Amino acid sequence: MTADELTSIIETPTASAQERARAYVERGRLRWKSGDMSGALSDYNTAASLDPDGPGAQLAEHTVGILDFYNHDLYNP
Repeated sequence: MTADELTSIIETPTASAQERARAYVERGRLRWKSGDMSGALSDYNTAASLDPDGPGAQLAEHTVGILDFYNHDLYNP
């Protein structure tokens, strides 16, 4: 799916929380692949709030770990 299709699902008022959470996870993956790490993290966190038992929480945790490691390397002399 494209980001526009996923956004359409997210904005559909009749979509269930789980459907919207899956759309946020998939859009987060697309954002991550395009280099938008903060956008991906935002989508993963939103997915986790909609479906706490879904993959969003774990993806958000992994993303924070990667960004922490990545940012520490930037400041390493």
